[in-house]
Amino acid sequence: MKDDAGRGGIKPSNPYVRAGAPRLVVDITDYGYQYTGIRRLGDAEMHARTYHFILPFHQIRAASNEVGDWGDAGMPRVPIDDETTMVYNWVYTRQIGAAHQEDRLERAIRNGPSMLTRRRSVSKANRDNAYLIDRVSAEDRDFHRH
Repeated sequence: MKDDAGRGGIKPSNPYVRAGAPRLVVDITDYGYQYTGIRRLGDAEMHARTYHFILPFHQIRAASNEVGDWGDAGMPRVPIDDETTMVYNWVYTRQIGAAHQEDRLERAIRNGPSMLTRRRSVSKANRDNAYLIDRVSAEDRDFHRH
């Protein structure tokens, strides 16, 4: 199988795609909770990823960038009003130097500057446009493997 999603996003070789839904293990902590998603990758391998939810509004997880540098990432969620929340993303890698331009664009997770309106605080993807999901393309690319 070609290791290309054909439209950005997660590659077919990624553990999230290869292994399907994880088994979750949840631990309640003094600061909130943490959970680990465990995915089997065949008989001899497994993939585990832990998320920490720090109350009242922060999430931290392990992450890798476009060139494979490992680090940490997080998402604080800040209420704007009763119906709107601002979500900030941050990433820390152990690489020396500034983040690569590809990492700053966050295309792989469809969450970077190209996905925001001119106000830069509102996602272009929303309920009115079906969150920009192209069902025909998704069906052709995801369900009809060649």
